[in-house]
This record gives sequence, structure tokens and C-alpha cells, in this order.
Amino acid sequence: MKAKRILIADDDATLVRILEVRMRNLGFDTQASHDAMHALTMVHKNPPDLPVIVDVMPAGDGLTVCQTMCLEN
Repeated sequence: MKAKRILIADDDATLVRILEVRMRNLGFDTQASHDAMHALTMVHKNPPDLPVIVDVMPAGDGLTVCQTMCLEN
């Protein structure tokens, strides 16, 4: 069974790293981003099964990333 993919997008690098380690230990495949534009690029290349996205980030916001995901799926 293929691991479920989680996108973690937050400008707090420490929080992202903690979540990445925890999710990988639970068997998830993780993708990480520190700004909205990079998160959008990741969504286009390899859509996650679950996004964990903060609302306010540099270069955009989490709401835009989520709206884009909804429109494309």
C-alpha cells in the first residue's frame, strides 16, 4: 500500500520540521513548504492526500493554496 502524502506548509521552519518527523514516523510521505508559491508548485506537481497549511505565509496565503487544490480536483 502506498503511503498517504501530506503537504505541510508553514513559514515556521521549526514547526514544519516537527510535523514532518512525526508524520514520517507514522508512515506518511511528507512534502514541506515555507511559502504559498512553493506550496502551489508542489500541489501542481504532486497533489497531496492531505494539506496542512497555515493561513498567513510569505508569497501568498494558505486559503489560496486550498482554493486552487479544490478547483483542480
